[in-house]
Amino acid sequence: MKNIEIIRIKEGCKEYIEIANDANVEIIAEKNSEARIIDVTDSNVLVIVGENSKVNYISVKNKNSKNPSIKKAEVEKDGKIIWTECCFGTGIIRSVTKTELIGDGSESESLGVIFGNEKEIFEIKNEVVHIGNRSKSNMLTRVVLDNEATANYNGLVRVTPNAKGCRGYQ
Repeated sequence: MKNIEIIRIKEGCKEYIEIANDANVEIIAEKNSEARIIDVTDSNVLVIVGENSKVNYISVKNKNSKNPSIKKAEVEKDGKIIWTECCFGTGIIRSVTKTELIGDGSESESLGVIFGNEKEIFEIKNEVVHIGNRSKSNMLTRVVLDNEATANYNGLVRVTPNAKGCRGYQ
């Protein structure tokens, strides 16, 4: 079982965080904070983006993984998360990203780049759920494959019935 590491970005602070050890990680960005996170692991991550906070999460996947790397964000009022995922490497690469836009005016951007060669297999799932009013999301993924490499990308934007004025793009 992996250890759980809790990282807290205090209210009004800016932080740079590097995740270099495989662990289950919980990142809490308090109100009016900002964080840039670099992840080069297969960690499972929960990011809580507080009111009026911004988190830029950059993930590099370049090794064979039996289980998917699972990343989840809960974004509060006027908060924003930017996911940037770069996938390349050998074998099978699996990744799941789920964002819940809970607060009014919350935002999510998801940018992905996949480079495959030889017989690599990429399985990528990205989901955004709009719960708060006037929430916005945008998913943009580009895939470059050569030889026998394959990629399966599954993206979903869901707006709950009570969420008004939302915009979701894919």
